[in-house]
Amino acid sequence: MWGALADDPPPSPARTREGVLDALAHLEHLVVPASVTRSGRGLGFAGRREYLSDLLARDPAVFLERHGCHLVDADLSAFDHLRGDYEIDLHLARVAARLTPSAAQTAAGRGRARNRRLAHVSSLEADGYFAEDAMRRRDPLLYETVVGDPPRRLVVEADEDPSADLADGKRAHVAAMSLLAAEDDRAVAAELATRRDAARRDADDASSGESSEGDEDDARPDGPSRAARLEAFRRAMVERVLDGADECVDYRRVDADASLDAKWDREEALDAEEAYFADA
Repeated sequence: MWGALADDPPPSPARTREGVLDALAHLEHLVVPASVTRSGRGLGFAGRREYLSDLLARDPAVFLERHGCHLVDADLSAFDHLRGDYEIDLHLARVAARLTPSAAQTAAGRGRARNRRLAHVSSLEADGYFAEDAMRRRDPLLYETVVGDPPRRLVVEADEDPSADLADGKRAHVAAMSLLAAEDDRAVAAELATRRDAARRDADDASSGESSEGDEDDARPDGPSRAARLEAFRRAMVERVLDGADECVDYRRVDADASLDAKWDREEALDAEEAYFADA
C-alpha cells in the first residue's frame, strides 16, 4: 500500500570500521566541509574516504555528529570500542533511537505524518483535487458505485449558442471546452469499463450483479440524496490520502515536509489561547 509503513527488513551483517568508511565514502551527497573542499580534498570516492578516515581518527564524536544520520544498524558495532565517552555515547544513542524508535516515538511519528497529510489535504483541496470530476477520473468505479451517474455537463455547443453577438474567440473556446469534456468522458468510461471487468472477475456472481445494477436509478428515492452520496465519496477519497493509499500522492515527500507543521502549530496556539481565556 502506498504510504504505509513497510515490514522491517532482515538485519544486515555487522560492518567493520573500514566497511563503514567505504559505505559512507560512496555517498555522493555526503556533506564535506567547505574548509576541506577548498583545499582540493574530499572530492570523489577517494577524497571522501580520506576525509572520513582522518576525521574518525582525530575526533570520533564530531564524526558521529556530522555523519551519524547515514549509519545503519550494521554500523553501530564498529563504534563499540569507543563507548564510555559522554559525547560518543550521546551520538550513538541518537543513532540507535533513529534506527529503532520506541513505541512512543513510533506513535508520535505516525501522528506527525498524519497531521502533515491533513495539511497537505488542505492544499490539495485548494487546487481542486477533490472536485467531483477530478475524483471521478481517479476512481470511476468507486464513483459509479457510491454516487451514480455524473450530472449532465452544462456546456453549450458553439453552433447552438443563442447569442448572435458571440465573438469568434468565445465560440472557439466553447467548442474546445465541449471537445475536452467529451474526451474526458470517453477516458473515464474506458477506465470504468476496465475496472468493472476486473471487479467482476474477482467478485462472486451475486456481488457483481449488485454492483452492476445498483446505479441504474440515480434518483434512489429510498436512499440518501445525491449530495449525501457525493459527500460520502469525497470523504472516502480524503481518507484514502490520509491512509497512504492514493497513488497520486508522494508520501515520502509529504511525510518529511516539516513546513506542513506550521498549520498545526498555529492551530495548537489558537487552542491554547482559547483555553486560557475560557478558564480566566
